[in-house]
Amino acid sequence: MGVVYQVRHRELGAVFALKTLRATLTEETEVVGRFYHEAQIIAQLRHPNIVKVFDVGRDGDRHYFVMEYVQGRSLREVLDREGPLPLSRVLAISQQVGKALAYAHACQPCIVHRDIKPQNILIEDDTGRVVVMDFGIAKLLDAQQIQYTANGVFIGTLTYGAPEQIRSDLTVDGRADIFSLGLVMYEMITGRGLFSGLTQQEIIARQLHGSKNHMLNLPSQVPAALHRLVAKAVAKDQDRRFATAGELLDALAKVSESNTPRLRWPVLLLGGTVITGAGLLVAWVWLSGFPSLETMRQALATWRGSTQPAQPTMLGDVPGQATPLVPVRAVAPSKPVMNGPPAAARVSPPTPSPAPEPIWKLPESPPSPLLAPIASTPARPVPSPDQMEIQHYLEKALTSPSDSVPKLEPDSPFDPERELEQALRRKSQP
Repeated sequence: MGVVYQVRHRELGAVFALKTLRATLTEETEVVGRFYHEAQIIAQLRHPNIVKVFDVGRDGDRHYFVMEYVQGRSLREVLDREGPLPLSRVLAISQQVGKALAYAHACQPCIVHRDIKPQNILIEDDTGRVVVMDFGIAKLLDAQQIQYTANGVFIGTLTYGAPEQIRSDLTVDGRADIFSLGLVMYEMITGRGLFSGLTQQEIIARQLHGSKNHMLNLPSQVPAALHRLVAKAVAKDQDRRFATAGELLDALAKVSESNTPRLRWPVLLLGGTVITGAGLLVAWVWLSGFPSLETMRQALATWRGSTQPAQPTMLGDVPGQATPLVPVRAVAPSKPVMNGPPAAARVSPPTPSPAPEPIWKLPESPPSPLLAPIASTPARPVPSPDQMEIQHYLEKALTSPSDSVPKLEPDSPFDPERELEQALRRKSQP
């Protein structure tokens, strides 16, 4: 009925879609009336999944209206190019079309599209937004409108029309759109229409005189809940379908939720500390930019005075309360106590060191690879009593001269080995 052009506003520079009535139809009163009828209906609708109309008018003998331009492809083009779509995409497209229908059906008066099919569903390239268009044969229920559809005449697309549309019943309502959307869903799942390969007479016979319900040949991997949903949507008896598009949306949401993979949280047992659930996720992110797990185990074993590093154990889901996550950090070793001949003139006396604080030090640059190893922390040597006494004696000799400590001659260089030998000799004398 119409031709659509991509146009640009001279002043604003914005891009729009301009729909014009074919020149050969401008003299047909019914067609012209339906053209303006479409523009008036869409102009009432303000929904992200319904194309917007901004202006309508006439230039000489040319009738036009200005619409939102959607950069994308029709669902028909997508199906012809890609065939059956993934389940997640089928559900996403169906939900967006369902939202558009629910909004239109809730308007006062109710607006029934009556021509839901892949050609009238656009998918925006950048965002994946689904837009329903072409309300040219939409019907206003309970409204005092000029009737552009003659009684006994089918208006719509036969391969996507509901049985009551084919019969031209006066009972056509929003459930006809639900039937059409069910057929579109079937085609998205299987890659072919339910009535593909049938003639018009065969389609009419199957719709009006065939079995009670349509036989759906869906792939075996389709979830049973989705199979039941599509079967209910395309029920021949409109009273057996979803009563409203809102009910269909609720059913789609349940199917989508039941087929969304759920993460089963493993439990990590690290050095006696149990980390589960969200704590494990935080720990993974936390560790990803820091030392490797093996280094973590070694640092933990050293900090606790263990001789064997703890081995991680992956368990299943463990019931009960998990121990809170406590970050464990490698601690820089303090100055080791002398364990043998001194190598320097001054030796610090042993001082008790407090328990190490679990403090991480951020790396100066991002580690590479993700879990970058760091040098393992050496175990702190424990001095013997004799070593502690010798160290204390040498410190006293260097810092506290007295009569009890032999003094060095002024010209004699300090010899650590000699001083140590003399100290040991004095200690061995009775």
